[in-house]
Amino acid sequence: MKVYGTDVNASNPVEETGVSELREATLVVSLEDLKMISEFFTACYDEYCENPEWDHKHLIDFAYRSRYQGPDIIVYGSRSE
Repeated sequence: MKVYGTDVNASNPVEETGVSELREATLVVSLEDLKMISEFFTACYDEYCENPEWDHKHLIDFAYRSRYQGPDIIVYGSRSE
């Protein structure tokens, strides 16, 4: 597993700063956040198991109905690792 991140102050992070590999990530969460993240990871797992061509999923897209306004978490699948 690899973890990447972008600068919170960049208006278009990928174009302005790119992504950097992180050694560590810290999530500060409420119980509600933790439940949502758990459901998001489970949905990613289920989709990845069912579809060998599965590519990625965004937390923002997954949680849009809850009016989630936090940072995006993007999970990419990698069959080679």
